[in-house]
Amino acid sequence: MEMPFHPICRGLLENMPSAMAHCRMLYRKGEAGDFVFLGVNPAFEKLGLKEPLEKKATELMPGLKESNPELFELCGRVARGGEAESVETFLPPLARWFSIKVYSPRKGHFVAILDDITERRNAET
Repeated sequence: MEMPFHPICRGLLENMPSAMAHCRMLYRKGEAGDFVFLGVNPAFEKLGLKEPLEKKATELMPGLKESNPELFELCGRVARGGEAESVETFLPPLARWFSIKVYSPRKGHFVAILDDITERRNAET
């Protein structure tokens, strides 16, 4: 989905090394159940997820909700209108560590900015 941006912002999003995804949260019985990818930048596309737009996270990354329930909870809180939050976590479907920053541009939606920190985490162990 094409997102309307000022040309300077578009250039930043298209060229930044961080992966970025705009998502809509899907709630089940009041809980964050899944989310749909509405827009991603080129760095996100390089993560290896095939054609993510309009697909659910659990469809693209089977097992993600089971391995990272705290990530779904965090994104759900933020999408409900909570403050921006950050987390460092390992995503088994991608076999990488990420620093993830999440904020909400409007209720029910969130934007996640992901930085691959695998090398740093491996060096720490």
